[in-house]
Amino acid sequence: MLYDRQLMMDFFKIGDSLFDQAGSEKVAALVEKAKKNNVKLVFPVDFIIADKFDKNANVCVSPLTCCSR
Repeated sequence: MLYDRQLMMDFFKIGDSLFDQAGSEKVAALVEKAKKNNVKLVFPVDFIIADKFDKNANVCVSPLTCCSR
């Protein structure tokens, strides 16, 4: 859900990562519901990224801010 949230609310690039369109359409309502009920949503501040989807991929930890457009 994080990618969906980021894409729909912050317009982040996700490269070739999977994207759940149906899930992304629920994000705004879930965030609004959390606000209405005084629930604090906590999201990661970094990602583990890879150059390919493979057990031998080159990976690194990247701050959330590096992926924004």
